[in-house]
Amino acid sequence: QAQAMEWLAYQDTLYLDSSHLLQRYALVAFYFANGGNLWAILRNLSSGWVPNGIGVHECEWIFVDCDPEQEQVVSLRLSGGGIMLTGELATEIGHLSRLNYLSLANSRLEGTIPFQLYQLTDLGK
Repeated sequence: QAQAMEWLAYQDTLYLDSSHLLQRYALVAFYFANGGNLWAILRNLSSGWVPNGIGVHECEWIFVDCDPEQEQVVSLRLSGGGIMLTGELATEIGHLSRLNYLSLANSRLEGTIPFQLYQLTDLGK
């Protein structure tokens, strides 16, 4: 959480309103909590997540899909393709209130499913 706040406060250059700031925070906290620094695929991409996401709207990040009108995250496809999730699933994912698709297959996540995930009423897959 602290790493996410520091990245948003001191490294990121994208100005966001409060609703998008919470969404961006949730994704960045997820990145730091679940082994994002080990995601090999991000090393070769020009935009996406923390290494290459400074100043890039999170809806343009790889593996993130958003509702085009409201620019809210509706899908995270985080399985395979150089992604290896580790640790306990970050509770901040619960801030993605419009999330309807979440793919975490082939990961090394541990622990229980966070209560916050149960609050995502649009989550179908």
